[in-house]
Amino acid sequence: SKVFAGDLDDSFNSAVKHVNDVSKAELSKAPDVVIVGPGGRPYDYTLSRSLESIMLNMSVLKRGGGVVLVAECIGGYGGEDFRDLFCKGHDPKQLRSILKKDPACESVKAYFLTRLLEDRRVYLVSVMPDYYARGVFHLKTSRTVNDALQSLLRALGKDSSVAVLPYGSSTLTSTRAMP
Repeated sequence: SKVFAGDLDDSFNSAVKHVNDVSKAELSKAPDVVIVGPGGRPYDYTLSRSLESIMLNMSVLKRGGGVVLVAECIGGYGGEDFRDLFCKGHDPKQLRSILKKDPACESVKAYFLTRLLEDRRVYLVSVMPDYYARGVFHLKTSRTVNDALQSLLRALGKDSSVAVLPYGSSTLTSTRAMP
């Protein structure tokens, strides 16, 4: 960590530059498969919290591609509200109307997950029971990262590009702008 002191504007600008240097990553193009680890506890304590690592890096997720979320989820899926919202409205339109009435954090995450599942293959590597991961949240599950990756490569093609984001909750990934 660093400390910045002195003129307010200079200190602020130096701090912003430092944060950008240590937390931003740039890819040359959007990969076909993204393997995301939230960065350990507390970021991967629940599924709800783990989704933040994907939300933060959404700009590099290719439509029709795949995501492997590697998160322990020892605390389960998160709050009852998250599960209940997902059970009530697996349809994004339903969740959008719920979100307009109650823009709570759990509503946003439930909506995000339904949208993510619409056009991407999403695997969860976790200790979370399959009953919840598959049955409630409609995620594909795998015991190992390699198994999930191999499944995605079979589905998307063996020449698919892969990016690994081990600290997804504290990394903001983007793709380079075209010249």
